[in-house]
Amino acid sequence: RRHAELAPLAAIYQEIQETEQAIEELESMCKSLNKQDEKQLQELALEERQTIDQKINMLYNELFQSLVPKEKYDKNDVILEVTAGRTTGGDICQQFTREIFDMYQNYSCYKHWQFELLNYTPADYGRHIEEFACRRY
Repeated sequence: RRHAELAPLAAIYQEIQETEQAIEELESMCKSLNKQDEKQLQELALEERQTIDQKINMLYNELFQSLVPKEKYDKNDVILEVTAGRTTGGDICQQFTREIFDMYQNYSCYKHWQFELLNYTPADYGRHIEEFACRRY
């Protein structure tokens, strides 16, 4: 079981090593290319180096994301209540509540989550939200 858990990490690390070896080979080839007629080949090698660098960055990101432990409730829905103060705060509190609600709604849209309004109570200024739910598609 432990081997199955670590196999994807080992595969990513192996791919990183292979890509870094390709960079070393490319650099050694570039050092041997100093003649003027091989300038075009050097330019191609530099373009290849940039592509490989991007791939290495992507692999390191993937490795990092794989190392972050998964939370027990990562895949669960969330219900969040955003309310303005009922007796204090006034217009400023209601405006802040509206901005917070808009922030959460926009973030859920950005993450392509389903956003469902469960309870809504209008206020004098802005919104006075009771509850809303976010669900992953």
